This record gives sequence, C-alpha cells and structure tokens, in this order.
Amino acid sequence: MYSTRYTFISDIDFAAFGRTRNKRREKKRREEKRREEKRREEKRREKKRREAAAAAAAAAAVAAAVAAVVATNSMVL
Repeated sequence: MYSTRYTFISDIDFAAFGRTRNKRREKKRREEKRREEKRREEKRREKKRREAAAAAAAAAAVAAAVAAVVATNSMVL
C-alpha cells in the first residue's frame, strides 16, 4: 500500500492507471496514423488532379496544333 496525505492507493489502482495511460497513448497513436493516412490520401488525390490537368493541357495543345495545320492546308487550297 502506498499512502498519500488523503487516500490510500493500492497496487491494483496503479495497474489500472497504467492501463488507462496505455489506452490513451494507443488512442493518440491511432489518431495520428489516421491523420497521416488522410494526408497521404490527399497528396495522392492532388497528384492525380495535377496529372489529369497536365494531360488535358497536352490534349488541348495537340488539338490546337492539328487545327493550325488544317487551317494552313485549307489556305493553300
């Protein structure tokens, strides 16, 4: 038994305190993992968005080049 000024705390109480502290730690760890996973997922989405935008820009450039060639060919005729 360990006595404080006001209460008596047994070893069992210490064990329970350790368990609750471990639970809190584990909960924080899980939350941090979840936040990290969300960050990674957001980065993946952003990368996909950028790639899609780049592909669309490339397609637009190709279409413009084709239109220019068609326009010059029609001028020649």
